[in-house]
Amino acid sequence: MALVNGLIGTGTAAAAAPYQAIGAASHTLESIMYDLCSQWKVPFIALSGKSDRTTSSQRFAVASYYQDDPINNTSGTTIMNPVVTVSEQTSTIAQAPVAFNTEQSFNVVQLVTATVGATYLSESSSDKLTPLSVAPVANEGRTQSILADQIMRKLRVVARWMERSALYQTYQEPTSPTVMGKTRGIISLMSQTVAQPNTLEVPNDVTGTELQDAIETLIVAMDINGAEFTRPVLMCSPLTAKLISQAYATNTNPITLLDQDRFLAGWNYNLIITSVGVLPVIRNRFMVNDDLLLVDFDKVGNVWLPVPGKGNLFVEELAKRGAASELMIYGQWGLDHGLWNHHGYIKFVAP
Repeated sequence: MALVNGLIGTGTAAAAAPYQAIGAASHTLESIMYDLCSQWKVPFIALSGKSDRTTSSQRFAVASYYQDDPINNTSGTTIMNPVVTVSEQTSTIAQAPVAFNTEQSFNVVQLVTATVGATYLSESSSDKLTPLSVAPVANEGRTQSILADQIMRKLRVVARWMERSALYQTYQEPTSPTVMGKTRGIISLMSQTVAQPNTLEVPNDVTGTELQDAIETLIVAMDINGAEFTRPVLMCSPLTAKLISQAYATNTNPITLLDQDRFLAGWNYNLIITSVGVLPVIRNRFMVNDDLLLVDFDKVGNVWLPVPGKGNLFVEELAKRGAASELMIYGQWGLDHGLWNHHGYIKFVAP
């Protein structure tokens, strides 16, 4: 276990006592990162962190389904099978059995690594990160450890890497040690052919009622294809969120946009009233203006491949090379996005 001035430990719960200054002793490094994601404005990872899962394989299943199921068939089309009716005489003869082919969807974990370091001189000069206006008597605002400060800053960078990957990363299976594993992001999932029923292309100049109609059309498509809307969230860029707020605020029905005195994943958010109930609209600075997601976060979770004896996400001391200390943040993380039919995606395109 690596300790940096009593603040940094491994990712295991048993070794997490050094985190008492930040939160409960049972907090692991990844749980602390989720808590800070709200402050860092990293909403997708913050929300999906509420459903952490672990795997024992680099490649893990995200969904199991029947190939011939009208809702979850792999062709991405909804086929409503007709109801079978029989007469009394026919009912005396057993019908021919139907075999359902079970399939699974997979994703992979990718390596999360970052290195920080500090010389002995910089570790001794922690006051250089302390504001001059802070009274030295109470030690308030002082940086107790240069390394601990660097680790928290680098952890924010790691969270942003994960956020971008969870949204846009293209799937790549590590077929050899030299091939990088890349977890599939949710927008990459929704851009696949199989997800077309829950994916709409809308002109990028729509506003007002046209934008409302596009969102309602998406909701109807998701409903037809089996979405459950357990914990749905609309997520988009700040500009798109502004357009949605304007569209619902200018509607003739005054209750389509509720008050804004609410916070989720670090953001003050709007609530809009739709045909499936009230939806929060979360701004995500890592999304481009051309994308709008409707995600059911009950079906989404971060997946970790634990390192035996170390945990999911941890800090480890590297070999000494002179008058300096080096530490590595390491984890093996992937996204469980569930089946495509639980989510929706609007792509704004040039008219």
